[in-house]
Amino acid sequence: MTDSSQFTRICLEEVLREVETLDTQLSEPITLRPAITTLETTVELLERVVSNCAGGQKRTR
Repeated sequence: MTDSSQFTRICLEEVLREVETLDTQLSEPITLRPAITTLETTVELLERVVSNCAGGQKRTR
């Protein structure tokens, strides 16, 4: 994982933790669950893309 993708992943995870914290403070019918799910998916996809790029670089050498 490159420094920039590592930085991006860390920032996304920090935002995710903040949104999760905010979600616990909202009254019951209001939720940030869709945003949490989107952030979790984004982190997973970032890791997958970085992994695929690293794998592709290894194969071309």
